[in-house]
Amino acid sequence: MNNCSIAIQVLPMKVSDYIPDIDRVIYYLQDRFPQARVTPFETVIEGTYEECMDALRQCALIASEKGCDDVIVNAKIAYGNVLSSEEKTSKFEK
Repeated sequence: MNNCSIAIQVLPMKVSDYIPDIDRVIYYLQDRFPQARVTPFETVIEGTYEECMDALRQCALIASEKGCDDVIVNAKIAYGNVLSSEEKTSKFEK
């Protein structure tokens, strides 16, 4: 049962060539959470609290694994009886 939803934004703090760091995080999240929703500003995942919090922790590690030693990870966390992304947004899709 999914009881957690997290919107994750990873910001490697380096001047150039930061896109590959962000891409690695997104590929990881898509692999671990097939229903992950990628938007221009964040990626949204859904799962159990433990799965989501572990993934959130991994995001900073993955973004910094190629030498970026300064990473900011912003997260919005919904916990409890949360609606799925589909339930929240389907009425707005064209």
